Amino acid sequence: MARVPARLRILRRSPVLWGVFSCLVILALQFSPVAIANMASPSVTGDLLSEPWADVSTLDILHEDLVFDLRPLAEQEPAQISATYHINNPGAATTIELLFVAPGLANGQVKLNDQQAIAATSIAAPEIPAEWNIDSPQPVSGLQFQVPLSPGEQTITVQYTGQPGSNDRDIYRMYDLTYWLSPARQWRSFGTLTVDVFAPSGWQAEVEPDLPLLAQQHWQATFTGLPADQLTLTTYLTPSRWLSLLRLALLVGGVVVAAVMTWQAYYRLGRFSQ
Repeated sequence: MARVPARLRILRRSPVLWGVFSCLVILALQFSPVAIANMASPSVTGDLLSEPWADVSTLDILHEDLVFDLRPLAEQEPAQISATYHINNPGAATTIELLFVAPGLANGQVKLNDQQAIAATSIAAPEIPAEWNIDSPQPVSGLQFQVPLSPGEQTITVQYTGQPGSNDRDIYRMYDLTYWLSPARQWRSFGTLTVDVFAPSGWQAEVEPDLPLLAQQHWQATFTGLPADQLTLTTYLTPSRWLSLLRLALLVGGVVVAAVMTWQAYYRLGRFSQ
C-alpha cells in the first residue's frame, strides 16, 4: 500500500480541526451578547437612597407608605419613588429640618398635608453615622427641607426619581436599587411600614426582605416597625419561552451544520488524498 505523503495526512486531519473550531465559534456566537453587553455597558453604581436624616426624636411615625415604581426602567428612565409619612407631633408647634440624600429629589417635591410645597436648600455632603450601617461608594450630597409642624397628626409626602445600579444578566440588563431604612430609627417611635413595588410588564422583581405578589407586576407587604436596615430591589426583563426555545434551536442547529460541514470536508479531502 502506497504511503500517504505527510502533506496529505495533514489535509485529511485538518477538516476535523476546522470542524471543532467551527463548533467553538458557533457556541461563542450563541453567548456573545453577554460579552458585547459587558463591553458596551459596564456596571454602573446607583444613587444613594435613604430615609430622611433629621432630629425627630420627639416625633412619632404612625405609618409610612413607600412606593417604588420601576416601570420607567423599561424606557431607560429612572425609577419613581414616593414616600408618605403619617406623623404625630405630641408637643408644641415646631420646625424640623429633613435632609434627603436622594440626588433625584432636585426635580422632585415635598408637600405638607398634600397642600403646602416645601422649598429645598442644597447642602454639603453630610457625615453618615456609623450606627446606620450605610455603605456609600460615592460622595453624599443632599437637599434640606424646613418643615413646620403643628401639634397633632399630619402628613409629609416626598416624590422623586432614583437611578438604580445596573449590570448584565445574560442578554438582558439587571437593575438593582438599595434603599436605606436605618435612618428611620431616629424617630421617637415607628409604627408600620407598607412597601409597594411595581415592575414593567414582562419583568421580574426580587425584593429583600421578601414581598409577596399582590397582583400582576405588583408586590406589597406591611411591616410592624422597620424590617431591616435596608431594602434591596432587583429587577430584570425575563426572556419569553419562545425566545429561549429559539436560542436552543440555533445552538443545536449550528452544531449540526458544523458537523455536516466537517464530514463533507473530511470525505472530499479523503477522496482527494487517495
